[in-house]
Amino acid sequence: MNKKLVWLVVSASVVALVIVGGVIGLRVMGQKTAEGHITATEARLQGASLSGRSVRIAGRVVPGSIVWNPSTGVTSFLLADSQSSIEAAYRGAMPNGFRPGDNLAVEARYVADGKYEVLSIPSNALCNVCHS
Repeated sequence: MNKKLVWLVVSASVVALVIVGGVIGLRVMGQKTAEGHITATEARLQGASLSGRSVRIAGRVVPGSIVWNPSTGVTSFLLADSQSSIEAAYRGAMPNGFRPGDNLAVEARYVADGKYEVLSIPSNALCNVCHS
């Protein structure tokens, strides 16, 4: 009977540790997803080292920088933080409410010469927490 009690306590402890570890892991992953972006300055400094992979970049759309090319369907704009800006280009429909001065987080890929191709603007990209 004593062995059964020890086995039960050990088993319950292992299950509890797995559950607690899982909850902690999900919270950490959730934070990285929500906050896992780099600033425009970091994107400018890292530049070519980011080649070949998608990164999430957060910044403010610089007023006066938005240019739409109707022949290519590409919208270009500057994405800035308090120190620097990067050139971004997006092919596709811009999200409703996209305006100069907006805080924005985009998925982008480094192209060349400090320029980034915006791969997607998630529906929740217009955010109030992307302070740069």
